[in-house]
Amino acid sequence: MQKNPDSSSKFRTRFERSAARWAARAKRLGIPLVSEVRKEAIYQSTLERRAQVHREADSRFEGCTSLTDGARQLRMRRTDLTEQMEREGWLARINNRWRATQLATDGGWLVERGPAAIRYAQVTPDGVTEIARRMGIAPGA
Repeated sequence: MQKNPDSSSKFRTRFERSAARWAARAKRLGIPLVSEVRKEAIYQSTLERRAQVHREADSRFEGCTSLTDGARQLRMRRTDLTEQMEREGWLARINNRWRATQLATDGGWLVERGPAAIRYAQVTPDGVTEIARRMGIAPGA
């Protein structure tokens, strides 16, 4: 599951350049070189490890929704949901943005998405269920 079709070829090019540098060093030091078959096996295992890391990272966000959609599932306004989450200690207003607190992320109720500069909170399915339980309402679409 490659996000960018060119990322594999870019990685292969970097991998081959790195392998060439190591081969030159090994030759200078008199160390026997790795065969092409072994080099391909190392490349394939590295690709598989990278794919596994991406799958694990993506699975954290599976089923997560925006705060607005979470509020819709609970049949309430977004502002009421954010106020409730702030009272519960799940959200904090930092630099004029809602950020998930450590309590909420450790509990698995909220996740932070996006690059570091523009992080934003999203509610997990467990988070919708937990906030509904705490408020005494039944979540529904």
